[in-house]
Amino acid sequence: MLLRTVKFMCYKIEAQKKLEVKLNEKLQDVPNIIKDFLITFKSSRTKNVNWSCIKDMFEFFLKNDIIQKDSVSNIDVDDLKKILPIDIIKYLNGLTYTHKMSSIRTQKAIISSFWTYLEASGICENNIVYKIPKKLYRVEKSNVDTNVKIPTQEELIAFEKNVKDISNEFTEFRNLTIIKLFCGSGIRSEELIGLDMKDVFLQEESPYIMVWGKGNKEVQDRVPLSYEATDYLTEYFEYRKLFIEEKKEQNKSIDETPVFISNKCERISKGAIDDFFKRYSNDMITPHMLRHWCGSHLYEDTKNIKLVQRVLRHKNIAVTAENYVHVSDDEVDSAVKMLRTDRQNVGQSNQLNLEDKILTIFRAKIMPNLLSMLINSEECSEENFDDKIMNVIQQQFTGLM
Repeated sequence: MLLRTVKFMCYKIEAQKKLEVKLNEKLQDVPNIIKDFLITFKSSRTKNVNWSCIKDMFEFFLKNDIIQKDSVSNIDVDDLKKILPIDIIKYLNGLTYTHKMSSIRTQKAIISSFWTYLEASGICENNIVYKIPKKLYRVEKSNVDTNVKIPTQEELIAFEKNVKDISNEFTEFRNLTIIKLFCGSGIRSEELIGLDMKDVFLQEESPYIMVWGKGNKEVQDRVPLSYEATDYLTEYFEYRKLFIEEKKEQNKSIDETPVFISNKCERISKGAIDDFFKRYSNDMITPHMLRHWCGSHLYEDTKNIKLVQRVLRHKNIAVTAENYVHVSDDEVDSAVKMLRTDRQNVGQSNQLNLEDKILTIFRAKIMPNLLSMLINSEECSEENFDDKIMNVIQQQFTGLM
């Protein structure tokens, strides 16, 4: 277990280093004041997100002559001192056409963090973002739609059909397996990317995988697999074996540790997965939507919220209930139609419906065989008639189970 933890941390450190290198390349011509701000953040991913936001804002200022320079790299301290709250409001208002309100609030928070840094550094007297009215960009709880979209059956079928048209046989089946694994386990993108061959247990009575869950965990999570995901993984491993052998014959170096390998012979990246989802689903489906698909259909099949919580590995069941259990319009309509004021008859009505179903099955499946067997029986005396009927019924019910 310790060895697995060390290997996983090495993988995360390596990914962090690659992101850091790419970020440094982007920041070569960036003003020092912005570089100094980004250094205050530990995570390369956070630095990258913050830089993207700051850069977009300054490009807006340049385009609209709020800052009169020819490029972001030439922006200096004097330019920052001239920025007014209304300038930031104009920038954020422009985002309302392309961004969700929650995303705009995140950008506002990043900009506020930048001006807090400028204030602390003595460059600006105060944080001008504080002067933006709080009521702007506020998400009203009553207007929040917690029903995250999940793909329809038709959208999934179309997605898989497009993937099957990929000319490279290995890439085609690898991508199909990724789709099936997302749907048949509910794992996250990062968990799928970090999955190693030693973490897959398909020969068990109940096949499962071991993944490193969200956050810095010291112990892996056990995730059960659907039959479909198991079948696809089993067949994918045959394609994977042939792919590795082919690359070795070409004297190419290949990383055999990860489950999912890219055509470049290394662990598949998040960007590669996002790209093929975007391309072959016509920008309709994301990996995280398939996690929602898994949780929603598990609940639809079982009506067991605790079970869904365990599969998706949420610490708080409220997260499962609010974000991952989706109720269709048809279910809502059907439930409302059954509402009635004489509540004392609801249970009785349901019981009668159940009895009707049982009688229907009895008449259609059991009665014909029962009559035939009794007519042909030589043991239909009055003494054993009831026992004979019960024996026949029991045999027929056993056959239906």
